Amino acid sequence: MPQLFHVRITLKDLPVPVLRELAIPEDYSLYEVHLCIQVAFGWDDMAAFEFVRKGLTVGVEPSFSGDGITHDGHRYRHADEITLRQIVGQVGHAATYTYDFARLWGAELRLVGKLGEGAELPTCLRVEGVAPPETLDHKEAFGLLIDAATDPSHDLHVLALSEFGFDHELVAPEPEDVTEHLHEMFGEEVGAYADDSDDDDEGDASQDWGWWDPSKYDERMRLRVLREEVSEELRERVQGHTAAERSASLLAALKGA
Repeated sequence: MPQLFHVRITLKDLPVPVLRELAIPEDYSLYEVHLCIQVAFGWDDMAAFEFVRKGLTVGVEPSFSGDGITHDGHRYRHADEITLRQIVGQVGHAATYTYDFARLWGAELRLVGKLGEGAELPTCLRVEGVAPPETLDHKEAFGLLIDAATDPSHDLHVLALSEFGFDHELVAPEPEDVTEHLHEMFGEEVGAYADDSDDDDEGDASQDWGWWDPSKYDERMRLRVLREEVSEELRERVQGHTAAERSASLLAALKGA
């Protein structure tokens, strides 16, 4: 049975503290950890994400699968291939979590303890602060909006409610409530993401987007990246003012390569 890791996820760049502490099995992939974070903050997994620590970026781009990409000693790997233990293996270790590259929700994920072997499902240990809606565009106004949304006499009350959405929870949930949602998410194995938006609604496996299964990634993605890197290097080595000179220089560079 895997060991449970006690992790603290603290949102950055907010005027008020917002954090969640979770107990997550150490062997959970970072895709599963991402889903734990989404559930903990009440978000809907509508955008891309990545985890970063020194020398390693973990995301969901197809080119991150398998051996991934290495550039200047920095490795890029897919979120299905790296576990929680591999990114924060020792107490005190931390990684950066970024969600939605348009709004740049940032968080620190820090390992604050190891709880020994325990339940196979994640649980919530601590909740502090109301989570902002993931569609909020102005982080710096979050504190003001919370005050206005919870005070019907506030001049900005209606505006704040519209910013949050009228169904957004304006009080922090209890840890037990978050745990219940986590168990609903992970009570069954998290499978590959399937696009079931077609009108025929057949649920055909051929509609699987394949983001979470490294065996399905197209090798052409990595080949394209390699070609781009080679082309850039060759361009730097090609010299000459005329087409003939550049062609001769390119041929020499290719022979040298």
